[in-house]
Amino acid sequence: MNARCHVALLLLFAVWVTHLAAAQEDPEYASNLVVVQFASEGVTVNKTGATGLEEFDRRAAHYGIQLIERVYSFLDHVEPTPRTRSNLLALRRTYYVRYSADTAPERVAENLTTAPGVVYAEPVPINRMYGPIYRERLEPNDPEFSRQTELQALNLPEAWDVVKGSDGNPKVIIAIVDGGSEWQHEDLLANVWTNPDEIGGNGVDDDNNGFIDDIHGANFANRDATDNNPAGLPDSPESALHGTAAAGVAGGVTNNGVGIAGAAWNAQLMHVNVGCLGFDGFVCWGYEGILYAAANGADIINVSWGGIVGDNDRARFIDQTLNLATDMGALVVAAAGNSNQNNDRFRELPSRHARVLSVGATRKDKGVKAAFSNYGKLVNVFAPGEDLHTTATGQGYVSISGTSFSSPLVAGIAALVKTRFPQWTPDAVREQIRLTSDNMAAENRGYAGELGRGFVNVLAAVEEASPLPAVRVKRWTWEDRDGTSRIGSGDVVTITATLVNHLADANQLQVELVGAESYPYLQWNRNRANIGLLARGDSTAVTFEFSVASDAPANQRIRLFARIHDGAFADETDQITLTLNRSLELAHKGLSALYLATDGDNWTHNSGWDPMNIPTEEELANWDGVRLGG
Repeated sequence: MNARCHVALLLLFAVWVTHLAAAQEDPEYASNLVVVQFASEGVTVNKTGATGLEEFDRRAAHYGIQLIERVYSFLDHVEPTPRTRSNLLALRRTYYVRYSADTAPERVAENLTTAPGVVYAEPVPINRMYGPIYRERLEPNDPEFSRQTELQALNLPEAWDVVKGSDGNPKVIIAIVDGGSEWQHEDLLANVWTNPDEIGGNGVDDDNNGFIDDIHGANFANRDATDNNPAGLPDSPESALHGTAAAGVAGGVTNNGVGIAGAAWNAQLMHVNVGCLGFDGFVCWGYEGILYAAANGADIINVSWGGIVGDNDRARFIDQTLNLATDMGALVVAAAGNSNQNNDRFRELPSRHARVLSVGATRKDKGVKAAFSNYGKLVNVFAPGEDLHTTATGQGYVSISGTSFSSPLVAGIAALVKTRFPQWTPDAVREQIRLTSDNMAAENRGYAGELGRGFVNVLAAVEEASPLPAVRVKRWTWEDRDGTSRIGSGDVVTITATLVNHLADANQLQVELVGAESYPYLQWNRNRANIGLLARGDSTAVTFEFSVASDAPANQRIRLFARIHDGAFADETDQITLTLNRSLELAHKGLSALYLATDGDNWTHNSGWDPMNIPTEEELANWDGVRLGG
């Protein structure tokens, strides 16, 4: 490498570092696919893929549109309520746009999102299943409860003395949104959910929910609208095992003299196959599966998969979907991931969504973080995720590891909490599990402040309603004093946050914003709000203000946490992120240096790049940069 190229690469690396801050993994997006939400329900897509929106169609044609199809057509069968109306109606206007051009989906989305009549266009993250990590395979002849020492560590036997999933209340429904499940397994079949209004095998959508013969769930993976057997597909054996194992952990039939004990005792299991036809271990239809489950009565939805979204890429599609599922009455429980990374520093979705219960993994029977588990304040709780003994395909059993399995363990616990407190909202169930968990700091000295609320304590979660308030940030916005919608040096920024309390009344409530690290170029004018009383179910708006120093660095991402105080109680869960001095000049300078150093070799779009003139945001968005070999 010559000196000029070396300097250019160092400069470009500096740009990336300042722009991405401490992100540890790059986002992965599905190729040749974006999701688009239109402003009007009147959009009609013809056979050529035209929508009738002139500017959108002109831009879309540039990318070789192959297909435009609605993401959630089945939402036409769901009646909106005051709580769900906004997101439900918006998602009815949301489409997948598939194209053929060799253009990154981030660039396509940035171009289409500014077309008149478009609310947003976004890339679609690739979702992967978390695990599994195998230990051994066993025959299913004898009960194996003695091997499930993780259940004793969580105080589950004591909790079952308080509440079981088969108590007199209607059974709670847990949806396993995964790679398909062997729902006819000897230790799963008795707990399978059955759609009460659907007649199997008649090829008719009897209950008018948009799905034919969805007797025990739905199958999005097989791309066959007439076949909704939710079992795994023959060409995806790992996905099928993944889903079957997750189902057993959450809701294997307990106290039946066969196999293993599921955490929920005997909750019903709705199976939803969201895998990918021909691609084992991936999830192609995860968010569709989440909304199917919520729309069809699931109380708890387990999600043992996820994908990373870029810091500067908005995820309104995912946000609307998860909010709608929660407002429909379903708590989404999600695996935190198996990369031993801090989830506060990158956007792993769905687990990092504020209304999702995010679960990390510990060792089998103690509160020591598993070596593979992700962590951070935004990982809400931890539960055993090593060597969990559970159901497997082929009427078998397996010992298996991963946050993919600590998550359904907590999903089963959530079903117990929902059984104990049947009138509670999903937000209240989530916060009850979170706030009754045990601090793990003593067992994990290298992770101070980075293990959420700690190790789940099931007995505490089901015995009594937590006496602690659960104050969370419902939404937040910011505005800068000079009105440029860009936070620059010398600026003054006001943050407005709406807080809601999901559990016990707070009587001495204070809220402050604190930095994830020291930001010497920020001067707080107001970072604390004294609220006093905030009763359960109530919400309030608070404002904070800071000034930016004149010498603040370019492209600096700042992370702020909302710290809650109520007397001696303290909590720190929700994160607010902002970017200071977003600099097109610095990005252009680094890219131009690399372009000149390589004489344009491997430049994806090399005609018209002008190293002397800084492009606009829109112009820069249309450049993919370079492809590096090796």
